[in-house]
Amino acid sequence: MSLTKRLMTDETGRDIAASLAALEAANGDFIGLSELEKQIYKAFLGARTGKVFRTRFYKYATNSTSAGTKLLDNAGMAIPTPATDTAEGSDEYLEYALFRWQRCNYTRDDSDGFARPTALKGWPGYAETGAVDVGTLRMTFWWNFEVHATYYDITISDSPHPELGLVPWCDAVKIDADGNKTVMPYFIVSSYNSVTASDGLLRSQPGCPAYNQSYNSQVTNYQKKGAGYWGSRASRNTLQMIWLAIKYATKNSQKYFAGCSSYNIQVACALAESNVKRVLVASSQTDFQAGSCISVGDRGSDTTTDRQNALLNNIVDRAVVKSVEAVSVNGADYIALNLDIDTAITTTTTCLVSTMPWYSGKTDKVLGQYDGSPASNTDAKHPYRIGGIEYMNGQAVIAADTVMEFQSDYSKNVYVAERPTKHVANAHTGYKLIGNIPNNGEGGNFWSGDAYINPETGGYYPASIGGGDSVGTGDMVWGGGANTSGLREYYQGGGNRGGGSAGSVFVSAGDDLSHGYWACASCD
Repeated sequence: MSLTKRLMTDETGRDIAASLAALEAANGDFIGLSELEKQIYKAFLGARTGKVFRTRFYKYATNSTSAGTKLLDNAGMAIPTPATDTAEGSDEYLEYALFRWQRCNYTRDDSDGFARPTALKGWPGYAETGAVDVGTLRMTFWWNFEVHATYYDITISDSPHPELGLVPWCDAVKIDADGNKTVMPYFIVSSYNSVTASDGLLRSQPGCPAYNQSYNSQVTNYQKKGAGYWGSRASRNTLQMIWLAIKYATKNSQKYFAGCSSYNIQVACALAESNVKRVLVASSQTDFQAGSCISVGDRGSDTTTDRQNALLNNIVDRAVVKSVEAVSVNGADYIALNLDIDTAITTTTTCLVSTMPWYSGKTDKVLGQYDGSPASNTDAKHPYRIGGIEYMNGQAVIAADTVMEFQSDYSKNVYVAERPTKHVANAHTGYKLIGNIPNNGEGGNFWSGDAYINPETGGYYPASIGGGDSVGTGDMVWGGGANTSGLREYYQGGGNRGGGSAGSVFVSAGDDLSHGYWACASCD
């Protein structure tokens, strides 16, 4: 199948050939583009419709509802039904190339970190292991986030529409060494949380996600891949807010996608066994999920349930659960967690079995191009994908380009490093101030009501205080305590024990810029 047909499904009979001829006749349109990029350019040109999709939300102070109102070409379009690995969903937005996506390999330009495709999935050279990164390629869109007195609008289109004040998505803009900007026909975002790949570097691939990531560590570790690599921007998370707003007309992500937010199981091994590739837990422990990840550590006489015991004194270090089954041993009933491990193990009843973050790539099982989760979108035990990008695998993602700074009133200013600004450890030198996270008393926690997005950087911040997990954005902001100075990393989304407080707007100001532990992830 041609690339044009792969990236377009609505062959409407428009005179695409004439449009392509006009494009190719324009001098300089293809300067600096690879042959693959030229094909993408042509395919996307013919698929653009000019439609304008808008959703309006009330500010929390005016109306606490999470629901928005679809307007313009978005009016009347049905809210999608997310899919699973066994049940198809429904999504009429996929009729438009603007909302479709394609897996690819990519590299980043040294000058500004712009991601360039090197191979598409299904084509020669595409890989998901080795010294490669896996990305989600999409059509460039133009958009705006416009705040009014009592409401705000999110608007997107596959065309510029200067009369509406739309701007290109930040990650679709190529910036050369002289600061000149070119709007590219596509943009690429890392598909998964980073793993430690076979070359020892942090890469977007399916596999065991890297742990112990921090803002500072990303400044160093991603640069090992090249001058253009710094780690993922907060804009990667912002994308899901945009798709949730336009397609699902909500600012509360957990209304449709709970993510792995309530999968915090830590129990003792119920029976000692030798030379096995499983661990037995009590028959009442029926919440373990096939395909998820566990660690098993011998805690000896330590009666605490700190996951660090499972990691440091591990018998099983972050193994996938191949299957979960009820078994009987010597007349007693147990739940067997059958593990995907190469070497048999010996377990004891002093072992602690702990759920850990899911491996990256598990949402690839979701059918078609639908948004969704394996098994269930609402049981709070599974990661989900939206727009082809995987989110909430049980770890929080530390934004590589964003830091918070406490103010004298306990609020926090949010600073974002615009491309191609170099990221700086323990500082925000040259970063752009995009807004302020309000205080709730002396650095207290609060439910967020609204999240505002900065169109120039793609960064976002919780902008108002809400009142619960089912109103406003429905996500928690951990205030970080009664501090009046100091920098904090941008801890996004929440982990496997966040429950209803987790979600797309969840932010914690509790950790300094070098803090990382098992629940801290990063993305390219």
